[in-house]
Amino acid sequence: MHILFFFQSLIVVLAAVIVSFCLWLSLRIFGLKLSRASLAKVIGVQLLFGGLASLISLATKGGVGTLVDLLFSASGFVLWLVLLKRLAASRYSIGRAIGSYITGYVLTVILSLMAATAGTSLFGQVFQIEGDSMRPTLTAHQNVLVYKFDTHPGGNAVIVYRTKTNVKALGRVHGTPGQSIAIPGGHVEVEGIPQNATSYTLSTTQYYVTADNTAYGVPPRIVSSSDIIGTVGPKL
Repeated sequence: MHILFFFQSLIVVLAAVIVSFCLWLSLRIFGLKLSRASLAKVIGVQLLFGGLASLISLATKGGVGTLVDLLFSASGFVLWLVLLKRLAASRYSIGRAIGSYITGYVLTVILSLMAATAGTSLFGQVFQIEGDSMRPTLTAHQNVLVYKFDTHPGGNAVIVYRTKTNVKALGRVHGTPGQSIAIPGGHVEVEGIPQNATSYTLSTTQYYVTADNTAYGVPPRIVSSSDIIGTVGPKL
């Protein structure tokens, strides 16, 4: 959990750095030179509005969320013009102000896409769910982000793992290394081999994994850490 929080915090910081750099570069491109204090004010306001818009987008859905996004975007644009008129008076023109805003937005989109592509290839993977073994938590055809760096999940985490037939499967962790577990029904697959057992003590590299939807027919499994692809993150 701590490593996931660190990773998510890193994404937020990286996003702020990308936005700040793109806004600064757009101002330089259009010759709008500002003091460090003025530059901090302009960029700080844009980061604040962008952060609020993102939080509200997560909290709202449908037409309401879209309307709020538009209002925040319009407000951010107006504030950009007002702040530049006050803080870059010697070099200010409406054309330069509008051009710098559009350029900053375009640069932010481009760099964000580049960073997302690089980050996904290194640390994450988009996984499309097939079947309803994890219903109602996750359903067929949904896309989720899988954190590939988190191959030592805690209890109750949802993971993607590779079976011995090289099929990618989903499951929820109900037992972690070193724990003794009770096995309902007395049937379990131990690293791909079906066994009859009512209890089992996990080794230092084993996890006990089950499906949320027991009616789907995926048996309880004891999975080696080397077969875990990653921990399931947010839906996409």
